[in-house]
Amino acid sequence: MTYQVRSRSYCVNLDNGTTFWKKRYNRNFKNLLTGIDNYIFLMGQPKDTLQNYDTCVGNEININVGEIKEFLVTNIDFNSGGEVNKITEIGYIKPFRRNGNIYI
Repeated sequence: MTYQVRSRSYCVNLDNGTTFWKKRYNRNFKNLLTGIDNYIFLMGQPKDTLQNYDTCVGNEININVGEIKEFLVTNIDFNSGGEVNKITEIGYIKPFRRNGNIYI
């Protein structure tokens, strides 16, 4: 089982109740998690140039080791005023299978 508390992620072994891993990242994440196979997906604060904007990015965590990877970024037109000109916004990530492939 995994759960999220702002910048902290935890993975607990439900067979014996021990903590499999715990991580503290340098940014906050929402506590709404979805998952498929060995990966969980969650929304969080951007790690780079988008940090000054009120936006979220999609992240993937490998539950075997707790490694996080930013993979889905809001498209903002910085040449036309920044945040007020969001072209897209990410609200929720839900993985699913179709014809043997995994989609988000």
